[in-house]
Amino acid sequence: MTSHYALGHASPRVDGFTKVTGRADYTSDKSLPGILWAKCLRSPYPHARIVRIDVTKAMALPGVHAVLTGKDVQGILYGRRMRDVPVLADEVVRFVGERVAAVAADDTEIAQRAVELIEIDYEELPAVFEPEEALKPDAPLIHPDIQNYVGLPKVLENPTNGFVKDVWGRGSVEQGFSEAEIIVEGVYSTQRTHQAYLEPHAGIVWIDNDGRVQVWAPNKAPHRLKLNLSDAIGLELDQIVVHHSTIGADFGGKGSPMDIPVAYFLAVKTGRPVKTVLTYAEELSAANPRHPSSIRMRTGLKKDGTFTAHEAKILFNSGAYGGFKPVPGVNLPGAAHAAGMYRFPHARIEATIVYTNTIPGGFFRGPGAVQATFGIESHMDVIAQKIGMDPLELRRK
Repeated sequence: MTSHYALGHASPRVDGFTKVTGRADYTSDKSLPGILWAKCLRSPYPHARIVRIDVTKAMALPGVHAVLTGKDVQGILYGRRMRDVPVLADEVVRFVGERVAAVAADDTEIAQRAVELIEIDYEELPAVFEPEEALKPDAPLIHPDIQNYVGLPKVLENPTNGFVKDVWGRGSVEQGFSEAEIIVEGVYSTQRTHQAYLEPHAGIVWIDNDGRVQVWAPNKAPHRLKLNLSDAIGLELDQIVVHHSTIGADFGGKGSPMDIPVAYFLAVKTGRPVKTVLTYAEELSAANPRHPSSIRMRTGLKKDGTFTAHEAKILFNSGAYGGFKPVPGVNLPGAAHAAGMYRFPHARIEATIVYTNTIPGGFFRGPGAVQATFGIESHMDVIAQKIGMDPLELRRK
């Protein structure tokens, strides 16, 4: 029998010693013989057509080994379920910070200088930033080819920026509102939120002598990363090996490949291992923060606070792409929390996820649930104030 029990005793963290002594081996600390550094040129416009791109000066810079543009990876789209994320923008950019070109060089300084030497001309296009604006009939269509995307949950009769809608419910809200003595409506908004981990996204890709793709990344879902890369680069799963590195904080935010596909194609072009590490400026403009939302709620009740009906309509701002939701589906299932734990005999929740020309949303803890819970609890406080009831007493109904 063991002499030590977990309960009632302090158990040291498995990774605690290496972290507090500074010995933890993070992806950005790793190196391989002949390793090159990758940097990306990113769009300064939220929506624009790429008219001309010239990499001649960048390629001529000593220490530069490869430059990629969207033409080199044309037509390659990837994502967790719906594949709408390009490795590099080709023809059109859809948000400020989108990858347009990539460089592999001997060090980060040379790579950054090469990025600055790339000449590019844009033709600005109309942009939309809020879901309500993006859903208007005259709004610019951000993804005209959405019908062709692999994994689109439902073929749309008419392409629209609101590309996925889900509905949950019970009873008849019409009946419930007809029985109400008071109806309270409210609109609640949540903002885009970055996970604020200390370690930025990073990755190393090396193609070994047997042609297998070796990947190092601080990704919380290494098997999912392997699947996403298989989709992006067209290799069988047994040709990809993901080495899980120490994660310098996650907070739900490190579940997508980020710039690793770029590193792969640079490694193919150069025949050398390639490392990518985002700056924090890139994290804030081009990573995968929590989805902003607009939540419209309508609740019917009796004067004594007894609920008769509840209706919620949620718009999630997907940003420019929708491929890296943290769930197998494309929408955010946490929207179902928009009724909270309350006894609504009749309820209907509708959630729509909408393309806009903003940074794409992605992995963060409680996908959709945090936004929906903020909405319903704020709404409960408003109802209590409207009917002059203590908020706790209302919640006990």
